[in-house]
Amino acid sequence: MPVDQLDSQNYPTKDCDIHRLRSLIVDKDSKREILRELNELAINSRTMYPDLIGLSKGILADCVLRQITQRQRTTAGLVPP
Repeated sequence: MPVDQLDSQNYPTKDCDIHRLRSLIVDKDSKREILRELNELAINSRTMYPDLIGLSKGILADCVLRQITQRQRTTAGLVPP
């Protein structure tokens, strides 16, 4: 479920308030898609930590995500290897 939909839900107790959310456990199968969506919104290492280390981590993350996506597309037969 997208995070923006979580905010509009009613929670059983005051302890489950999206506005006070400090951590969220993400299923490993959803991680790649969440990272891609955050990156599209410019929420990544490069913007959160705008120094050389943040830049290098952001570039590395982009490369890794591109390779994984390319591998998946190749495996699914969507693009030639």
